[in-house]
Amino acid sequence: MLAKDHPNWKLLILCYNISLSQNIAQIVQAMSSEPENLFDFHFGEDGLETDVSVPKNITVRNFHQWLKLDLKTSEKQINVLNY
Repeated sequence: MLAKDHPNWKLLILCYNISLSQNIAQIVQAMSSEPENLFDFHFGEDGLETDVSVPKNITVRNFHQWLKLDLKTSEKQINVLNY
């Protein structure tokens, strides 16, 4: 809903588990391709649905991907406080 209401926002879904991030990415992709109502389908001349877009403003990352790809660092380079 945020991606549709605010297409200029960049949204990050961050979790720690790799398989969970992959699952969330699939869910986001599936939900973004569903029409909001039955009259929202766009069909081309061949009868196939067209103009199905996945929001480009949504990024799904697990913690380690986020560190590596977005922050350009690794867990070893972070000074972690030990309690």
